[in-house]
Amino acid sequence: MHETESRPISALIGQVLVRVVVPAWILTGAIFKLIEASPSLLPRYSILDPASRIEFINLEVLLATLIGLEITAAMAMIFLPRIARLTAIFMLACFCAILINEIRNGATSCGCFGGWSPPPELMLAIDGALLVGVLAIAPGKWKSSLASTAAMILLSVCGFVASFALVLRSPPPPVEPIVEAIEEPIGDGTVESVIKPAPTYSSRNPSPLPLPSYWYMGDSEIEGWAGSSWHELNLIQLMPRWPKNDPAIGTRYLVFYRRSCSHCEEMFHNDFAANAELSRHVVAIEIPEDTDRLRDPDNAWPMPEIELDDMLELPVGTDWIVPTPLTIKLVDGRVTCVEPEGHRRCMGLE
Repeated sequence: MHETESRPISALIGQVLVRVVVPAWILTGAIFKLIEASPSLLPRYSILDPASRIEFINLEVLLATLIGLEITAAMAMIFLPRIARLTAIFMLACFCAILINEIRNGATSCGCFGGWSPPPELMLAIDGALLVGVLAIAPGKWKSSLASTAAMILLSVCGFVASFALVLRSPPPPVEPIVEAIEEPIGDGTVESVIKPAPTYSSRNPSPLPLPSYWYMGDSEIEGWAGSSWHELNLIQLMPRWPKNDPAIGTRYLVFYRRSCSHCEEMFHNDFAANAELSRHVVAIEIPEDTDRLRDPDNAWPMPEIELDDMLELPVGTDWIVPTPLTIKLVDGRVTCVEPEGHRRCMGLE
């Protein structure tokens, strides 16, 4: 008697799990990602790095597509009970595999819930527990109706449309090249103004590249900068202003940082503040916190009073997906060391 009564109860629990709990969990993550709509939310080692190596892949399109697929999977679980369990198993297994790879590579965030994401270890525990539950509890056999199939298709299409509309945005207008007018003589003795770059070093970039909607390069590509001339780096070419002192002379350290980065705060307050000789060779380049502001005043650490070679900023308007701190050592204008998420190795502090 008890065995026959337990079957419908377990089937009901299984249905609630695969048609309510799991899709609600997936939809919550999709909504949080839509709120921020930044390619930086993509798992760095499992998706962001591999995708960045494929030249024709646009990370914004990839993010919108993945969010749309998450919404479609959730709709399938809710409206198509026949495939709900298989869909839940597939999605949760993919999440767990990605999280395991991120943890293995030392990631501190998976972007699963945008900037509010808990540590990947906690996300793995939750996704793993849900996966075990879905595998252990069979939801029973339920039929799908034509109306539920139509609802699933309609809502999935709406999800894709919303994803692309919110994630994709128009690129900012191109940055006008900064040039200097130089007077040159003409044959009749008069002069005319000819537009040319300044013949000597100028801290103004003579022809900055147009700002992209986002900028990202994986660690391997960034480390491949070694041996290049400093002004050949595409990240440098996007800057409207360069260091006030010619980087082709002597030793310089270009340090890209954020005022919300705790490791950057330790670098400035400990290593730079305690070593005046080192800090005088540092060009500190601040990375905007968002596409519409340089920093969040409520989340920005105070800058110590130190003497730096220069302080610059990357332009606002681009989603800068840059590992911080990013340190580039220059010797007579050539890149001799690149260190993503660090500075001590390039600066000889280890």
